[in-house]
Amino acid sequence: MTWLGIFALTISIMCIKLTLPSQSFSDQPMQQAYYAIFSTLPFHTFASIVGLAVSCLVNDYILSKSKVAFSGKAFALRSLIITFIGEFIYQIVAYSIAWLHTFTSPKHFILFFFVCFAYKIIFYLFLLPTSSFTVHTIKRITNIDIYDESTKFAPLRFKIL
Repeated sequence: MTWLGIFALTISIMCIKLTLPSQSFSDQPMQQAYYAIFSTLPFHTFASIVGLAVSCLVNDYILSKSKVAFSGKAFALRSLIITFIGEFIYQIVAYSIAWLHTFTSPKHFILFFFVCFAYKIIFYLFLLPTSSFTVHTIKRITNIDIYDESTKFAPLRFKIL
């Protein structure tokens, strides 16, 4: 799933680069505003790709190991802890690359960081009952519960033992 997200972000970078107007459109009234907004998106998307790759690897590892450690129980607690850790790592990596240089004070960056983090966690808490219900329903219907006891978590290796 991580690689699919990275692929989608890469496609978005290419689309943005292709749609940024050339110099021949410089006489258009909104050209400067369009360029100011969209010219930085490839850099921010690159930061998201790096953050996504790092946080998803850590997230998948913790998710797998916590399921084994808790014997598949306490999904809501495991999911919440994993979301905290995964989002925190994502934001440290991606936001440091994309945004740190734009703030005049570290205090403003830290405030931005924690407001975004709080927003994502509150959103996740709102969706946690739906997530728990969906996971339990799928397990009950399919009668499948997989444990990654021998999976090797290497970012470029796709072999599951």
